[in-house]
Amino acid sequence: MRVLIRSNWSENIQDLTNICSVNHKAYCKKWGYDYKFNHLDYKNYNEVVIDDMKGLLADLSEYDVVMKIGMDTLFMNHDISIWDVMTDSDAVVIAREETGWWPINNDVMLYRSGPFHADKLIKRFIEDFEVWKQYPWRQQTHLWNLMQEEKWVRDMVRVVPAKVMNQHPTRWQLGDWIVHFYNMSLEDKVANAKNFMKLWPDGKPVWKEKMDGVRPGVI
Repeated sequence: MRVLIRSNWSENIQDLTNICSVNHKAYCKKWGYDYKFNHLDYKNYNEVVIDDMKGLLADLSEYDVVMKIGMDTLFMNHDISIWDVMTDSDAVVIAREETGWWPINNDVMLYRSGPFHADKLIKRFIEDFEVWKQYPWRQQTHLWNLMQEEKWVRDMVRVVPAKVMNQHPTRWQLGDWIVHFYNMSLEDKVANAKNFMKLWPDGKPVWKEKMDGVRPGVI
């Protein structure tokens, strides 16, 4: 099956892109997935987001699965494939956000094409633009509302724990698949990404840090 991992970048997050896109590409290379990151003018988000969603629709017509992932994320366990997370019946998968009162985070999502009709959800977002364009978190807020109000959306979208594919660095544990640097400044995102990549540069969930000249502590 053909898989695409899709992200976005802009000039104001160039430093983050330089770090995280390398990690994304390495993960895709291991599993034979395609990878693309499109330019998105976040400063004029409402003017460009519909074209970006139409691009997502076009990608979904060419691939069996499209994973949409933010540029403030890292694949921290390259041994986990998309098919370790998706089930045979999944159409759309999203993870919980477990650091506060808000329940979901759409910066990491999986979409399945063909008879699973994930494109139906994307088309609904395009149609509802005037509804959600001024919401906080925009599509993310609208998706949650639709899940509460319309059964077909609830049936289409499976919600998994944050630990499965969207873990905040304060909750992340060695072995978790994806770390997501949300709810922090851009400077902190870059600093965290650099630190994670320094400690785990190759996506192997092992800990082999040496303490030269220092006696290891007793746990």
